[in-house]
Amino acid sequence: MPVDPYQDCPCGSGKKLKWCCQKVVKYAEKAEQLLEKDQVAAAMQAIDEGLAVEPENLWLRTMKAQILLSAHDHDAAYPIVESILANNPGYRPVLQLRLQDELAHGAVEAAAATLQDVLDATPAGELEEPFAWMVFVGRALGELGYTFAALQHLRLAATHESLQAEVARDVAAIEGNPEAAPWLRDSYELRPTPTDGGAGQRWSNAIELAAIGRWRRAAAIFESIAAEQPDNAGARFNFALCQGWTAQNEAAAASLERFAQLESDAERALHALALAQCLDPRESAQSVDVVRIRYPIREASRLIQKLKDHPRLQAHVLDAQQGELEEGVKDEFYLLNKDFVKDADAATMENLPAIVGVVRTRGTSLELEFAEPAVDDPRPGVVLEAAGDTVDPNGERNVAGTIPLSTVRLRRMWGLPSNAPPQAVHRIRLMVHEQNYRAVWPETPLGWLGNKTPREAAQVSELKRILRAAVLLNEYATEAAQFDIDLSEMRQGLGLEPEPTLDGDSIEIDRLPLARLRQVRAESLSTPRLRTLFERALRFSLSLAIQRAAATLVARPADRDQFDAVPAFRSNIEFARMRADRAAAQDWIVKARRFDSDAGVTPERPTWDIVEWQLSFQFDRPEQWAPRLAELMQKFGQNKEASSEMMLTLVRLGLARLVPHPQDPNRMLLDARLLEQILARYASRQASPLDLSPVGGQSGKIWTPGSEAAAGGSPIVLPGQDPAAAPRSKLVIPGS
Repeated sequence: MPVDPYQDCPCGSGKKLKWCCQKVVKYAEKAEQLLEKDQVAAAMQAIDEGLAVEPENLWLRTMKAQILLSAHDHDAAYPIVESILANNPGYRPVLQLRLQDELAHGAVEAAAATLQDVLDATPAGELEEPFAWMVFVGRALGELGYTFAALQHLRLAATHESLQAEVARDVAAIEGNPEAAPWLRDSYELRPTPTDGGAGQRWSNAIELAAIGRWRRAAAIFESIAAEQPDNAGARFNFALCQGWTAQNEAAAASLERFAQLESDAERALHALALAQCLDPRESAQSVDVVRIRYPIREASRLIQKLKDHPRLQAHVLDAQQGELEEGVKDEFYLLNKDFVKDADAATMENLPAIVGVVRTRGTSLELEFAEPAVDDPRPGVVLEAAGDTVDPNGERNVAGTIPLSTVRLRRMWGLPSNAPPQAVHRIRLMVHEQNYRAVWPETPLGWLGNKTPREAAQVSELKRILRAAVLLNEYATEAAQFDIDLSEMRQGLGLEPEPTLDGDSIEIDRLPLARLRQVRAESLSTPRLRTLFERALRFSLSLAIQRAAATLVARPADRDQFDAVPAFRSNIEFARMRADRAAAQDWIVKARRFDSDAGVTPERPTWDIVEWQLSFQFDRPEQWAPRLAELMQKFGQNKEASSEMMLTLVRLGLARLVPHPQDPNRMLLDARLLEQILARYASRQASPLDLSPVGGQSGKIWTPGSEAAAGGSPIVLPGQDPAAAPRSKLVIPGS
């Protein structure tokens, strides 16, 4: 097919083909045809032939770099990329090629920087393509824990009409993730242009640049203003935000720390320091050695069983999908500092074992790794006692590295019996967290406190505000973990007053920082403002504010027409369930049914039957919850709304899974083989199939894949069953 010489040149120069890359068209076309046939070497030869004719041709050099990157030959590709950009700064095809490669290899900080290069090289009227890249960068940042930068990328992308629907779910997922502190998930606005100060035009220009995602350019302007006006808190704050939005977490934290020193508003300064500590959780400068000892294995066949039988070793099943499977490692055990507890109900801080090392089989060696070694450390002796004559006791010992002391103390793990009931697990986790916050944390040196302990920092006036911010982070951590731990005694011991309660109906709930929603006294709000508090807290999964607002709302039956009571009741039921407090959850269900009855709701909502069954699933044996499930499936079989709610519950609990329709990948069906096996074994009567018509728009019942699929589904340990064959679990305390 003849090529139109007056078309835009494929190299992206903006020129017409005739006056740009006309001489190399035949080489590029030949290479593309060969690549379509997977003839990579021949394609590279065609490109090299073209480069012999025109050595600096951007089109061919870009194609060559792309082929090399696809072949993972970075050593050959990147000199070409850097050479092109050195001579052609802002050349978008190569910038996007580099960006794609950085995303593919998880180099998200570099990808965020390259995206800034792309935006700088893109005219203001052509931002749709860079904004599409912003979605990919935002997702990658979110996956690797850069919550603050990820949200800003995705929120800005959502302002582009064509991307709104695509990005909405990503934004909602990050905003609703309670594992990220509220300071990271909040929305921040740049300080407006000041009316005085002599930098008005530059400040306005920086705000305009930030509005289209050019945060690096905006940061440079705010940095220059801050250098000229060292006491300008607003310039320093804006500089910090732009740094954080480009994933420069440590630099942003340092700028926020400087801002807090300049800011006259004590609350703003406090929450800026909290954000800084979230962005850069500085560990202590004090560190300890990590020792690794390798013992040659003499008899592998008996070794593993001997390790499993020893009361001071706890088997850990390695999960490759979670990145736990290291090269050469086959088996892994946790080394405990005392015998594991068989009865979870009898566990106390005195008899609960801590994990003090890791034992692995790697190749032909048994490997012991532990931190903070001591003179005559007993840990190697315990491992040799467990292994007996199956290993050579003359192991090779070396220092594998160092680890911050604060990490060792605050991220300790604990052994927990696998057969522990939910109530016992929650009690032990609460006990460990209380010990950590009340006894361990106050005596641990922290980087943000100048490597002093909180108790030491409490005596230094310059560190008081940083200490207060650190305590705020602790209080949120206990909230997110569903622990009702009162840290007022710790505050008092550190000389810190309780955070002030926010009272009155004049509070602007929509503009209040997320971290301060927990300070609002819900009872002081009118019902419309209370509903706003509940909805905003629910959107961001702020459990304390949710529970207080929800409880206050449903205590106002006269105002029931001003709010939806179902999510309010469901929230408090769910939080009680997460705390393993069955009685409280059941009490909320009773209140919900009574609220509906008083409101004249008929027929009774299926929701309360379903959440009540969920409690049974969590706390009872299959002999008890499976028959009840069969009854509910029979009861709701022809109710589309109830069937959909029931189906989603079963999927969430792992009893069923959604799979693509075999003939139409845009439709979903339900794989219920595991559920059917359970009902066949435990239910006294046959369950009726659920109506799944809401799923993917198709009509039909519970669908089971044909014989071509592997039978049995994913194995799970059912609550109440004896999981003796499963490995003993671990308990991770804050920060891990």
